[in-house]
Amino acid sequence: MKNLVTFVLSLLITTTPYTQSLPTFSDQVFRQEIKISVPLPLSMNGEIIRVIPYRGDIVMVCTGGIFRYSKSTWTEVAKGQWQHAFTDAEQQIWLISQDSILAFAKDTGVPLPMEARDHRVISGFYERSTDKFYIGTEKGLYSFDGQWQLHDQIRDFTVNDIKSGFGDDLWVATMDGLWRRNNHNWVNLDNVLMAEANDRQYFSLMNIDSGAYLAYSAPLSVGGIARDGNHWVWSGNSGLPYGPVTLIRARENTFWLGTSMGAIRRDDKSWHYYLGKRWLEEPEVVDILPLEDRTWLATPNSISEIKEININLRDKAEFYDSLIQIRHNRLGLINRSRLTIPGDISTSHAINQDNDGLWTATYLVAQCFRYAATKSEESRELAIRTYEALERLETVTGISGYPARSFARAEDVVEQSRSPHPKKWHRS
Repeated sequence: MKNLVTFVLSLLITTTPYTQSLPTFSDQVFRQEIKISVPLPLSMNGEIIRVIPYRGDIVMVCTGGIFRYSKSTWTEVAKGQWQHAFTDAEQQIWLISQDSILAFAKDTGVPLPMEARDHRVISGFYERSTDKFYIGTEKGLYSFDGQWQLHDQIRDFTVNDIKSGFGDDLWVATMDGLWRRNNHNWVNLDNVLMAEANDRQYFSLMNIDSGAYLAYSAPLSVGGIARDGNHWVWSGNSGLPYGPVTLIRARENTFWLGTSMGAIRRDDKSWHYYLGKRWLEEPEVVDILPLEDRTWLATPNSISEIKEININLRDKAEFYDSLIQIRHNRLGLINRSRLTIPGDISTSHAINQDNDGLWTATYLVAQCFRYAATKSEESRELAIRTYEALERLETVTGISGYPARSFARAEDVVEQSRSPHPKKWHRS
């Protein structure tokens, strides 16, 4: 082993005409997707319901208050108890409290029907052409044009979403079918059109291209009903990674989908799935706000900003190598680290493992390639340090040609191997 690793090291310290004639590495800039945690206001009370664009700013509606985000600063604009929020065709924000519907930043609104106050309001819609409000509850669809009425047909089941379509079309996603109002007539499309696999359950709707088609989500799919008849559907076979999709957002040619287990992005080329601490503090996505140069993913208690930056391979490698030195370097050995508190990198600590030699050798090879490509003095020094750690796996045993699986200081707390093959710690 010693002779083999010495040969690898010699590649770093010998110079021949052949190695000198190798072409210089040319790095290229590419787009890298990253996540930034958006700091939330200290006075935030309750869970996030919606994040909505408003006059160049962003309004965050929580169960216990409303905040406005402007120039990277949050300002509380209203207290209260809120159930839901939605926007109309003119981007006016409407807020639903426990007993009324209120226009954001205006003194207008209507009280909720008394019988609906005992049920959770899940969705809302304001039809400007008829000056009519609709709310979806756990017990059906209510409409208001001077007085509240419970819909004759859409009742006794949950209404998840309400959206306009082309012309006077109105679409309602429920747990008993996808309903459409056309020419003042209501039809449950699950009785005439929709796939049986949808199980008559619909969660979110999105009007695309001014009513050219309506996107909907069902338990195992996301589909589109097109005016020209070119309907489409995405399922697991198409690449949809999880369902049901509980909210649909779109910007230009990109769909963003929210679920109870992460967010999904579908662009012209591929699927992208955002789940885990790398992207989200919590798995449930309650709202998505696609902006021009970034996208906000809101969970009940956090907001992740997803954006792309320009970077090259050198800068990306240096970034990750800096993390390796801080959190994964244990006595020159490179291996895993653990967080005592998930998500809190200040609690990171390195641990020993049977494969310390394997991953350290992989890191050594990486630094060899880095030196060959960049002639970086830092990579040369890291390679030498890493080689010496590997060499110590042998010298620490006192038996030539017999390497240890790992080593630690005598005073360190070590983890016992979980391998089925017995391994014991020995003093060196």
